[in-house]
Amino acid sequence: MLHNRSLIVVSVLLLSLTGRLASDEPKKVKEEPEDIARKALAALKENKLEDFAKEMHPSALKQLKTILLSVFDAAAEEGQEKAILALFSGARTVDEVKKLDDEKFFVSFLRGVIGLKPELKNAFSSAKGEVLGHVMEGEDTAHVVYRMTMSVSGATITKMDVMTLKKTDSGWRMMLSGEIDGLAQVLKQKFDGKK
Repeated sequence: MLHNRSLIVVSVLLLSLTGRLASDEPKKVKEEPEDIARKALAALKENKLEDFAKEMHPSALKQLKTILLSVFDAAAEEGQEKAILALFSGARTVDEVKKLDDEKFFVSFLRGVIGLKPELKNAFSSAKGEVLGHVMEGEDTAHVVYRMTMSVSGATITKMDVMTLKKTDSGWRMMLSGEIDGLAQVLKQKFDGKK
């Protein structure tokens, strides 16, 4: 009887210990697409472009780098490498830019564009983003709808927009916006000598 009691006490202690250990484990918080959109908009507002880049999907970063490297090649054929280098913050040579990993390449490009257009930085810093929700497309793509209100040259502009995100192993990540992809394509056409 004493042996049974001891077994019960030990069992209860073990169960309470495993319950405590399980509750002490950090709970994985599942981020929703809206959470990533809020983090990205806040990073833009605070000019934390490295944080913004961390929310980008790896394939989107690779796509942008591929497009812009083809712009470098087209510009080189036209003798216009310096015009493209101006779009990359702190870049001194084309080889230096080519060696950047995809994330740093993206940040350098954003910083360069903002450096050439300082009003963008002012617009982003005055921006107020309101994430409204998302619509799923299949199981791995979400389109987040948000309202952006910002001041541009003293005028207040409100714009509804959509941010597309795709699932990765580490959660939701942003795809290229149409504006960034469009800018890259325009640059490619501008420097493409084959017109």
